[in-house]
Amino acid sequence: MVQKPAFGNNRSQPSRLYNGAIGLTMDNAAWDARSFSLTGQDTRKPAYNHAQGVASFGGPVPNRKGANLSLNYQWARNRNATLPSALMPTQSQRDGEISVPVTDPANGAPLPDNAIPLSRISPPPAALLRFYPLPNLTGSTRYNYEVPMLSTANQDSVRRRGPNCGQLPRPGRSGTSAAESRLPQPRPGAAPAQRGCLSRSGLARSHRCGARQVHRGDRARI
Repeated sequence: MVQKPAFGNNRSQPSRLYNGAIGLTMDNAAWDARSFSLTGQDTRKPAYNHAQGVASFGGPVPNRKGANLSLNYQWARNRNATLPSALMPTQSQRDGEISVPVTDPANGAPLPDNAIPLSRISPPPAALLRFYPLPNLTGSTRYNYEVPMLSTANQDSVRRRGPNCGQLPRPGRSGTSAAESRLPQPRPGAAPAQRGCLSRSGLARSHRCGARQVHRGDRARI
């Protein structure tokens, strides 16, 4: 049987035993439709993009008979867009004007002009209203506020598989990964956007003794 020199260990040059690959995937808002609006409004489409990449390299370890090493790196940079809808209190409601008859809880008498006097409005709820934006839509009884929001999610991952340190080619693997996400800011002037990070690393080692005995150790940290 004759094996072609382009396959396996029959290659003519040792450097050809090494291989690598690079991949990249990208898309953005220019190729996607506008987000669906529950209110039917012609809301502008926010600019967002997604990018994922991968790179790998592998081959034999010099001066280590039968030992091979592989390295892999993956990353992602995603900027996602959403279009939330909500019902916000109007300015007249903030001023105590109610569209239905309102009675005074103290004596049960109707309030003049169906309006709650500003002196009767509790200060803590009035202060809380400042954190809610005013409506930016009209014509709907279910939703009167809609605004595009962006969130960011980043991820990196590195993996290695090959011999551990020492004289014997004991196989092992190690890796680390990290992820970061950022929630959008609700509105201008509100609290800063929330941010969360997660990192993980691990190490594993295995060694075969004979045909049926296998010893393996693992360690992971989050």
